[in-house]
Amino acid sequence: MKAMLKKMMLGVALMLAGMVGAAATGTLVTFSSTGPDAYPDGATVVDGEYYALAWAEDTAKLVMGADGTVADGRVLAKMSVAEDGRCPPVNVKLDDATASACKDGAWGVFLLDTRGSAGDALTISSATRIANATVEVA
Repeated sequence: MKAMLKKMMLGVALMLAGMVGAAATGTLVTFSSTGPDAYPDGATVVDGEYYALAWAEDTAKLVMGADGTVADGRVLAKMSVAEDGRCPPVNVKLDDATASACKDGAWGVFLLDTRGSAGDALTISSATRIANATVEVA
């Protein structure tokens, strides 16, 4: 009886471990800046402003246009997160396919100037790469 109970417990433990492993797929990317971050006109970023996480095959291709796109790369997240003149730590979970495609290359954090936006329409007037930003891929 004890042997059967041990086998059942082991089976349940293995099943739970498999479920936890399946739920843990994907790759966590954390990005932030030390601040203070500034717009091209020198003004310090306002609370609630947007930041973008971008990736490209190499640093030379990691250029974001004023429309918030990267011609030779990917924009992986755009989020309204600015606080106290900087980008606080932000976590983005990438699915396995995206994480695999972005395995090698260069990461960048960009400040998106949306101060000219009206209502619900998001208007980006410039995108500035943040030099003091960090990106960690786990």
